[in-house]
Parts: sequence; structure tokens; C-alpha cells
Amino acid sequence: MASDSSEPLEVDTNGLTVAGKNFQSLGVTVQSLVTNLNESLNALGECWGHDHLGKQFSEGENGYLKAKEALIGASGALQSFETMFTMFGDDAVQAGKAFQNGEDAYGEEFIKNIGATGSGG
Repeated sequence: MASDSSEPLEVDTNGLTVAGKNFQSLGVTVQSLVTNLNESLNALGECWGHDHLGKQFSEGENGYLKAKEALIGASGALQSFETMFTMFGDDAVQAGKAFQNGEDAYGEEFIKNIGATGSGG
């Protein structure tokens, strides 16, 4: 249902900013998890043999190495989540500040107008 343009827009600027910071924090958490997972997997080394079965497990389109890269590699799924959380968080924080600045500017203009006329409006 389309919104009537006469309906007021209400924004909880503090809530929006807090939610944005929480999203930013999720991005940091995901990045930390990916880093720890990569370090742990690298420390373990290759857990498969170099025979036919080992190569079948690790190599090829459906192999472990491709799957690992697709999940935790530089452009993998988890890295995408980190980027998404950080970007959404940044946008929400900026939106909260923009709405707050707009409210502050409107309030200042309103007070100036009240003071200028001396009649309260």
C-alpha cells in the first residue's frame, strides 16, 4: 500500500544509530571469525593424502579447496557478509545523523522564527 505524502515520517534517530553500530559490530565479528578460521585451517595443513582419493577430495570444481575459497576466501561468502554488515551499518549511522541534523536545523529555524516575531509563531 502506497503511503500518503501527508503522513508524518517518524525516525528514532538514536535507535537508528545504535542499530547501525550493531551492524558494524557484526561486520567486525564476522571478519574476526574468518581470520580465526583461516589461521586454524592453515595451521592444520593438508589433512588429505596425495594419492588418487586425496586429489579427488581436494581438487576439482567440487573439491575442498574450491569450497574453502568460496566460503572464506577473499571474495567468499563470509567476506561478503562482513562487507554487507559494515556497509549497512555505516549507512544506518549516517542516516541517523542526517535525520538528527535535519531535526536540529528545523528546531533552530523554528526557535529563530518564534524569537523573531515575539508572538510564538
